Amino acid sequence: VNSELAARTWPVDDRIIFGPDYVGELGDDGEYDILMSNPGAYTLLTFCDGKLAHRKIGAAAVKGPVPPRLGDWKRIGVCGEAAMADLEWEKMSGPSDVDHIGVPHGYVWYRAELTQARAKKRKLMLPQCEDRATLYVNGELVSVWGRGAGASRAPIPVSLKKGVNVIVVLADNLGRNVSPLRFGGPKGLFGHIYDTKKLRVSKPKLKFADSLDTRVVPRAMSHKIPQLEAETIRQVDFSITLAKVAPISVSFEGLEHHVAILCNDRPVGLFINEGINYGEVMLGAELKRGKNVLRVMLWGDVEPEALDAFKFHNLVENLTDGAKWSLRKWDLPEPSRALAANGRPAWYATRFKYPQAAAEAHTAMFVEIAGSRKGQLFLNGHNIGRFWAIGPQKYYYLPECWLADVNELVIFDEQGKSPSRSKLVFRPRGPHSD
Repeated sequence: VNSELAARTWPVDDRIIFGPDYVGELGDDGEYDILMSNPGAYTLLTFCDGKLAHRKIGAAAVKGPVPPRLGDWKRIGVCGEAAMADLEWEKMSGPSDVDHIGVPHGYVWYRAELTQARAKKRKLMLPQCEDRATLYVNGELVSVWGRGAGASRAPIPVSLKKGVNVIVVLADNLGRNVSPLRFGGPKGLFGHIYDTKKLRVSKPKLKFADSLDTRVVPRAMSHKIPQLEAETIRQVDFSITLAKVAPISVSFEGLEHHVAILCNDRPVGLFINEGINYGEVMLGAELKRGKNVLRVMLWGDVEPEALDAFKFHNLVENLTDGAKWSLRKWDLPEPSRALAANGRPAWYATRFKYPQAAAEAHTAMFVEIAGSRKGQLFLNGHNIGRFWAIGPQKYYYLPECWLADVNELVIFDEQGKSPSRSKLVFRPRGPHSD
């Protein structure tokens, strides 16, 4: 049998039972009789007169408790941070990572108020924002910065008006990266917002590197040096001439190679391939007026087309340097006047009863979210966690210790989409196995 079925295999007396719902959860006394009374299909393997026999048995007649039905969903709040002028904001000296402002998880709202001498079209980049960020300009949703479905790290075209403009960012803390090279990285919006211009550079030829420049390997990754030295290394030198020194964003995505970057012989970053590699660096102090050499080192069998993944952008103007910065912490909503969602983040709530039969049977209950796309879920004020329609998770566990006779589910959705098709289900074997 395969490993998944082996985990649900139960020897009882002279029988072997494959696939029941409650393997290992019942006592030793009367296991077989108890098993027969529990729902779920299974296969029974028996030995008789030296012969092997098996038969499939359908769901037992005795059914488990029926999942409760959710009540009607009601919109209990719409986030007005993007458009409402009368909200209270906490002043900041400038952009800051979430740990320093005391919001280590969930979301946080950033607000930058800047003045433009004249109306002008801009292309915005947030190179110092590693998370997903929903961007509003003068109350209008313009784009989602970041990675994953529905987001991009490409420049965002906007039109800024003459006078005061307000840029609001809802930053989603997606958690820490598991790579040792990215441990402890800042989260949220920890740098300024820039107007950008694509920097065109000629694509030079790949060549074999003479040896590994060990300076590109951080001390925490020094154990990787023998492995990196043993592999074939190719390099390419991009020449960038600057009449005026301004920061440059260099990014790549979708490479199946380790990547190291040096600028003017100064190590900038090492990116170890852990599946599909990606990376982004912001060059500043490494740059000089005139000719600059950006050396990129790649490991393995590299095709010339791989260099197309590298994108270069001049950060021509820091738009939020000198802006008035402020923040609002994200939390469960307080009663407020009704607002239409209109694509803005919104909160929804519903109630349901927890059946006594389920409580007595300790049956695991989950909510299957449908309708809403991405956000977070709360049960009786406890944060269950984030959800995202792209998967792979589809069911979200509701811990018995937080359930009461009557319960409230609250959902925050980034785009204000209603979870109207959501339902409760019992899944004795957990969220991932049908």
